[in-house]
Amino acid sequence: MKRQENESYEDYLERRKQDNINTKRRLKGIKVWPGDWGTYDSSVDGAVETRLKSMMEKLKNKKDV
Repeated sequence: MKRQENESYEDYLERRKQDNINTKRRLKGIKVWPGDWGTYDSSVDGAVETRLKSMMEKLKNKKDV
């Protein structure tokens, strides 16, 4: 990220600090499966194994029907 024209160094530091906070919030989820399934967040989705097992069971049940 570059300083904008006529932007003081202090303003640049503040803008960069806010941008870093926003980036960290956006990247908080960890991708553990394909993108169309969304991101994984343990506080929302629970343990990875539990989530994947439930997905596999759903797929298995669809095949049986």
